[in-house]
Amino acid sequence: LPKPAPHLKAPHFPPDPIETIEPFIQKGFKFREYQKEGIRFMSQMLVGKEPFVFLGDEMGLGKTVQILSTCLYIHSLQKVDNVLLRGVFVVVLPRPIIPNFINNGREFLGYPSTHFIQYTGYNRKRTLRKSLKMLARAHKSTYPYFIFTNFETVRADGVSSPLFELPVTCLVIDEAHQIRNEKTQTNLVMRNFNTKAYLFSTATPVCNSIKDLMGYITVYGDEETTIRMRAFIRARAHDEVSAFIGEHMVRRTTSILKGALPEKREMLLPVIPSDEETSIIDMLCD
Repeated sequence: LPKPAPHLKAPHFPPDPIETIEPFIQKGFKFREYQKEGIRFMSQMLVGKEPFVFLGDEMGLGKTVQILSTCLYIHSLQKVDNVLLRGVFVVVLPRPIIPNFINNGREFLGYPSTHFIQYTGYNRKRTLRKSLKMLARAHKSTYPYFIFTNFETVRADGVSSPLFELPVTCLVIDEAHQIRNEKTQTNLVMRNFNTKAYLFSTATPVCNSIKDLMGYITVYGDEETTIRMRAFIRARAHDEVSAFIGEHMVRRTTSILKGALPEKREMLLPVIPSDEETSIIDMLCD
């Protein structure tokens, strides 16, 4: 994958995202400078003409904090920009990570617990029906509402998922490399959300080849962008692909912290099986 082009665009909001959300976050928290840059970049993209942005930071740089902050800023524009839809954000991610997002929302941004809805499990549709009255008032709420679901649930519901009927301000897809293959059932179903803004996040945006980028673009669904990128990839026009990535992606490595993270330590611990486990291992080996 070619190196992404540098971000040369100067942010032009009003108002500034960081100044807007600071009154709503927990006192004492300080953003790192690269996090401010990421929040400003994603906010500008998601309220622009092409509301498609990719956060490709490596693990340990605080992608969750940047995503939640960006959503809070976009929600705050509901009071001044009638073009945007209600303050409802759908977050699709692996199920084990859902508690992490919820804990970050409570501890970092101070969201009320009622603003987190989990659309998972057998009773997910009943839970969503109970929450519809709250979601109808989302555009008047101080904090946005988040609906958390996982890839397996979206795929199991198929095109009849009630999530597709909701007006969504922004669709957030975390660990987005799971939809990198545009031919999979998960990718096909993810194209049915009723939204115009897409935020993709993963530390590994390209796993196998540069064709992985088409998985994200097909979910975004803009026909002109899809045709243009498919032509670039087929022609191996790496400069054009790199320029597109530079316009829509912000990606930093842990080297930006300059020693702020502790050094990696490896430990080798012996695991001694019990007598019962040893007998089972011997039986399986025989």
